[in-house]
Amino acid sequence: MAVVVLEFLECGGDGLMRLARNEFGNFVVFKAMRVTQEMSRVDLFWGLVHKLMPFLDLLRRSHGSNIANILESTI
Repeated sequence: MAVVVLEFLECGGDGLMRLARNEFGNFVVFKAMRVTQEMSRVDLFWGLVHKLMPFLDLLRRSHGSNIANILESTI
């Protein structure tokens, strides 16, 4: 999981946002956020949060609403 999240963090914010808003890709990003949070990889979790936070409004109005809920819980 760490390798996948590191790949997410290396890609541009726009690419990660498109994946997070995708009908199926949002499940991958959501799961990555949940797993990194649960496995005490807080560094990876917060990396995803910081990368996705600028797109919070877009995520709320798309398939990424489950990700938006995680982001909102960190505020």
